[in-house]
Amino acid sequence: MTNFLNKLKEFSNRGKVAFAICCFENAIKYYGLNKVNWLFVIQELWSFCNSSMAIWQEKFGELTPFVVNENVDFKIKDYQYLSKEQHDNLQSLYKDAPAVILVLLGLIYDIGITNVLVKVNSNSLKEAQLPFLNDIIKLMEENNIPLPEIELFEKFPITKNEGWGREFTREDIFNEEV
Repeated sequence: MTNFLNKLKEFSNRGKVAFAICCFENAIKYYGLNKVNWLFVIQELWSFCNSSMAIWQEKFGELTPFVVNENVDFKIKDYQYLSKEQHDNLQSLYKDAPAVILVLLGLIYDIGITNVLVKVNSNSLKEAQLPFLNDIIKLMEENNIPLPEIELFEKFPITKNEGWGREFTREDIFNEEV
């Protein structure tokens, strides 16, 4: 396990997801995508860090590229959170996105749903998200996309809130004094 992953292991679940979201944002910037077009997705991603993770799992599950791009009529998909207009906008957005972006979204979802219904109080549960984080790091490195500074996430230790960590927003990462 790399030193980078060893550091990530000590971050709360919210901290690990925040790291992955920052990777996604770096990829959007790297590919020159219009961040405004991605704001809905970005806001939904960040809601993981300051809301009910179980609700996030349901809600973001509807936004994943796999579900949105599924070749099934909108009515059959039985969405609870996503409107037809949002769905259609996401389909267009995903259709034009580089594959790396779509893979990152799927991996962030995988990280977010890992351990949602259990306490993170053992080493095996503490490490359950690491394979997905490793895949993200490899994807970023293979595509020459800069990784976020890992030190930004050290303020979200796994020792808080039974491994879930305290709630925070994106602004807390970039504006909060350590």
